[in-house]
Amino acid sequence: MALEVRMAAIEGAFDQMNRRFDDMNKRMEGLSASLNQRIDDLRDGLTARMSHVEGQISSLRNWMLGILLPMWVTIILAILLKG
Repeated sequence: MALEVRMAAIEGAFDQMNRRFDDMNKRMEGLSASLNQRIDDLRDGLTARMSHVEGQISSLRNWMLGILLPMWVTIILAILLKG
């Protein structure tokens, strides 16, 4: 009879450990989902910022070409027409 009592106590301890592990697993899944959501939000924010920066770089490039090309043409024409 003592053996059965001990076995019942061990089974109870294992059941309790199993419930605790299940609870821990659920919390870990929740944390994982939360972390994945935060990473996705961060990725979306970075993508939006990079698109904005790319637009600014494109605009600056166009401005630089718009200023430099006429300047070079003017200098070359001045050199060619003076000579």
